[in-house]
Amino acid sequence: MTIYSKATTMKIVVLQQKADKPDFYTIQVVDGSTIIHSENAQGLAERDEVVWKLADLYDALEIELKEKPKPQPVEFRFSEIPSIPILTEGEAKSYFESSQQLVYDRMLQAIEEGIITKRPFIRLFELNGTGVYITSIKSAWKAGLQQALEFYLENEQYENCAIAKSLIDKL
Repeated sequence: MTIYSKATTMKIVVLQQKADKPDFYTIQVVDGSTIIHSENAQGLAERDEVVWKLADLYDALEIELKEKPKPQPVEFRFSEIPSIPILTEGEAKSYFESSQQLVYDRMLQAIEEGIITKRPFIRLFELNGTGVYITSIKSAWKAGLQQALEFYLENEQYENCAIAKSLIDKL
């Protein structure tokens, strides 16, 4: 049997359990760093009832409310726009045919960024470091994603298929 003396400092700690369920709480009676008692409550009324009952029962004067920390938003950064070794339209056609994986991977990345940032167009590639870009307007993104989806299906790249399908659904 444990006897608690008034010399120990009991406190009630109320933890909000889930950000998606803000009315679910765990109420703990803490003596120093030891949890003496723990109960769950749903809703503010039940939470308050349990807190006051435990504060009375354990003669705890301090009540501490701890909320789950909200996740910090991740700062969005655009990806680096790849520079491709072409300068003319004729060079572009043969380069894209021989580098389909690069083209479709970049397309997924750029379209996702365009959707997130709500851009009317995206920059896909820079032409040989000249500061001139190959761009795509939003109305063409769905057709490009359909082509990428077909490419990924042919090459059994199912994760990329799922990403392409998800982007198509977002458009």
